[in-house]
Amino acid sequence: PHRAIALCPEIIVIPPDHHAYRDASGRLMELLGGMTPLLEAVSVDEAFLDVSGSVRRLGRPGKIALDIRRRVRDELGLTATVGAASTKFVAKLASSLAKPDGLLIVPPGDVSALLRPLPASALWGVGPLTSEKLRSCGFSTVADIADARLGQLTAIVGQAAARSLQALAHGHDDRPVTPETADITIGTEQTFDQDIADERVIRRALLDLSATAARRLRRAGHVGRTVVLKVRFDDF
Repeated sequence: PHRAIALCPEIIVIPPDHHAYRDASGRLMELLGGMTPLLEAVSVDEAFLDVSGSVRRLGRPGKIALDIRRRVRDELGLTATVGAASTKFVAKLASSLAKPDGLLIVPPGDVSALLRPLPASALWGVGPLTSEKLRSCGFSTVADIADARLGQLTAIVGQAAARSLQALAHGHDDRPVTPETADITIGTEQTFDQDIADERVIRRALLDLSATAARRLRRAGHVGRTVVLKVRFDDF
């Protein structure tokens, strides 16, 4: 929030209530889990659901999506944005396009029409740097990626990424919804009220953050294989 305060000194800052967030998240996941056991939570407020086995009991996917929004509103007092599609990628994209507090259902036959006009950055794996590399080579939209020769994309991003991007550009994503996914990363981070340039303070902060991450690792019963240090400078 220090960045927001610096830009807008009159802003009203509401301190976070992590206990309330965890409680609401638990109730949300319990509600969703009652609709299908194939639930993959990806954050405290986001999850993938495979409702293919719930159609006979709850109705068609569109009706299930409407019921989710209604029940979250009525039972939890929260808003919910839902994207419904036949793949995880398109469902996630539909949810992003429907925000805030919306619903977007994308039948398989409509996937191409939805994807093609979007910028290439809409594809998973295309961050700012990759997006600029693609744009500089003439690939600005999802349609450009879908219609490109694989060799052209390979020369820009490598073969594995090229195959992945082109599959996504055609709406193909064969990853299943995976319940109870184990932690992939465990870490911690801190935003300081003021920018830090003193090396001694930085080292002390790094030690504290490392100790916190190590405690979480031990508590989860895991061991680490790769250590990543993320630093954000004053120009972000």
